[in-house]
Parts: sequence; structure tokens; C-alpha cells
Amino acid sequence: MAEKQEHARSNPIATHLMNFTDVRPGKFMELKPAVNSGRAFCDFMETTPKETVIGFFREVVNHIERARGIRDYHLKVKGSKPGAGFAIHVFYGEDRKGPEKIEPGSCISCHGDALLFPGVEGSVLAGECVLAEFSEDQPYVLCSMDAKARAGFIVTPVRHVETMGNLEDEELYCLWRVGVRALRSEGLQPVSMIVNHGSYRNLPHLHLKIWVDDGVHRQARLKWSDDRKRVWARLERLTSSSLSKKRAFCPGFAKQGRCKFGTSCRFRHGGEGAN
Repeated sequence: MAEKQEHARSNPIATHLMNFTDVRPGKFMELKPAVNSGRAFCDFMETTPKETVIGFFREVVNHIERARGIRDYHLKVKGSKPGAGFAIHVFYGEDRKGPEKIEPGSCISCHGDALLFPGVEGSVLAGECVLAEFSEDQPYVLCSMDAKARAGFIVTPVRHVETMGNLEDEELYCLWRVGVRALRSEGLQPVSMIVNHGSYRNLPHLHLKIWVDDGVHRQARLKWSDDRKRVWARLERLTSSSLSKKRAFCPGFAKQGRCKFGTSCRFRHGGEGAN
């Protein structure tokens, strides 16, 4: 098995704009730009012609969904350091339960008046999380604060779309470009950028999750407007009171007393969920 995996790693298959390698066949593949200039992902998005960016992501999606027949997968962009380049990691082949069923009119990505915490007093409306400065100058996507007050952004198509393959060219481009704009504007580097598909999703509406370092995000929040700070404080309060208790203790926090993922970490820190 080890020999097979090593053989796969050393023989990437190239298409016009990207290379892919089966790192763990049936579980994990890696995709990279065919021309490896060492650019980090944000630099790639800012310096590459729009048509090339669209073509690159079309090839990525076509390879995953059409050539490989994969519909359920976790796609993660890795590579924020200049000089190191970036890669797209695709994990698949696991049984997942998502997405959740939602009632008509309650999709938080389609309806700004949808409650993020239904039935909870003082709940926040989905539209209150939208960051107008990144959303209003183009009609294709919305950029929002994370509804669970985690360090990062959520970018969603305005139109109800469930897969990247169903996005129009401008929607596909803006999904990633607006996310990069938000990062640059806030002075942040992405820890990861994630788009889940099929059963790997929690919600049916396609969304790009951009996670950043919690400490750096905390510093960026100091420069926010008062209105934006108030919405964030409400999200933090609602999230802490409604989240189910986290079961496992974060290994990074246990060793170092801190975690680079902060509130976006799926494990428990310190006294969280002690009850």
C-alpha cells in the first residue's frame, strides 16, 4: 500500500490549468495550478486574469465531479505563505449525514430576515451579519460574519446554488475573489478556505468558509464599527448559550495553552462545556 501511495505521489496527472495527485486513492487527492509560481492563494487571485481563475476552478470541479464521479466531498484551499504556492485538498469517501433539512423560507443564505437562533430571545437576523462593504458593489455573493462567532468570514452566492459546478462564471469568480478582498481589507491571512459538497455540508446553500487565526482576528475586531461589534457580541452570547457541549479536549490547547484556530476549533478549550 505504501508503495502504491508513493507511486501516486510521484506521478501527478496534468490537465491544461491544474495538476492532480491521488495522495490516498479513494480518500484524498491534491490539486495544484499547472504553473507553480510559488504564489500564495490570495496572490494568485489578485494577479491572475479573471478568465484563468474561472477556468482553473472549472477544471477542479470537472475533475472531481465529472471525471471522478465524486459528489460528496470536503474541499480545502491550503497555502497562505508567499513563495510556498498553494494546493487544493479534497477529502471524500466517508459516510456523512448532511445537509440538514430546512423549512421553506428559512435558508439563512437566501433570506436576510431568517433567524439564526430560532426560538431564542434576542436572536440575530441573517441579514445583520452581512458585511456591506464587501457585498454591495457586486450582485453575485454576500460576505458575512460567521453566525457562530468564529474567527473568519462566510461567502455565499446570492442565488440559491448548492454546488460550485452550478455557479455562473461571475458567481464562481466572486465567491473566491470577495473572500480574498475581505481578508486583505482586515489584514488577515487564511488558515483554511473550505467549501463542502453533498453529504459533507451542514446546510444546503453553497458557502465558502474562511477561517483565520483567532488572535489576529481579535485584534482586527478592535477596528470594527460599534454596530458591527454589537452584532458580534450578540452572536458570541447566543452561541455560547446554545451550542451543545464539546466532547473532546483540544490537544493543541492542552500542550501549549492556546490554539491557533481559537473559537473555530471543534474541540473544547479550558473550561468550555465543563457542565
